[in-house]
Amino acid sequence: MVAPRGRPTLLIGSPGVSWRETIRDEFGDHDFLCLDPAQPDFSSVARIVLWRDGKVRAWRFFGSLDLARFPHVALEGLVRLLRESDRDVAVLCPAYRPGPVLRHLLSLIAWTACPGRILIADGTPIGPTGWPVGPETVYPAEAYPDLVQAAQRRATWLRILERCEDHTLDFSSLAFEGSRLGTGRRVERSALSRSGLPETLYAEICGPTLFLVGPEELDESALSRGLDHFGCTKAHIVRPADYTDLVCSFARDSGQDFGFGFVQELDPATGVVRVRCTAVAPAPVRVLRLGALRVSEAGRELGETRPWQV
Repeated sequence: MVAPRGRPTLLIGSPGVSWRETIRDEFGDHDFLCLDPAQPDFSSVARIVLWRDGKVRAWRFFGSLDLARFPHVALEGLVRLLRESDRDVAVLCPAYRPGPVLRHLLSLIAWTACPGRILIADGTPIGPTGWPVGPETVYPAEAYPDLVQAAQRRATWLRILERCEDHTLDFSSLAFEGSRLGTGRRVERSALSRSGLPETLYAEICGPTLFLVGPEELDESALSRGLDHFGCTKAHIVRPADYTDLVCSFARDSGQDFGFGFVQELDPATGVVRVRCTAVAPAPVRVLRLGALRVSEAGRELGETRPWQV
């Protein structure tokens, strides 16, 4: 990795602003880091992307259109990708909607990036104080209507889907990120059987919580016996269908993403997850990163899961 040559320039605006012309006209010789995972102008949906000369130099999976959804991932991606650049960098922050979480996150981004300049679009409802360097007011172009932006993102999804191949992955060989799945200690099927719970479930224990994935409707008595057997006080139950169409990525142990994809099926009975991904099959997947956003095979955004639901 190499250190940035100069101090970055931060670009901050409201949802009604487009930075495309500003970046083209004023920062054409810079690397460009898009921190806005909902931004349709740069084909960076659900990712944090470092661009150079119109091409992707490096990227970090995000899995949502809302940067405030996973603030820890946003900051990790910012630090990681800035280190990948040896040029001056323009950093596009997410469109600012008034609220304490996003306001605080933008402040953390600014203090982490240590910018030489901060450009705030005229009319953005954010104060001029509390930044590491005094912001300048600029006047970028107006953004396209929401319907046009949604159509742009759909076109990006369709291009990604066209490049995907089928992958079948074994739970036992994977680490999971971004989900409740994979955060606990896995329960063997023999232990499930002894507890009175069906062996077709996938189960983990995380602290006082018994996490279960399966299609079965469990009666209260069976669930109560299972909780007692494993010494848990509460259960979190997820259906396999809750994972279908989630965006995801393949990553190496180093944390480097190398394939963007979509969950097709999660089968707890066989212990496999089937994914359509841009990585060439068979892929040496060590980490499966799961997002919150669902996208259909037709490229339509289907909304996002609740935080840590799956």
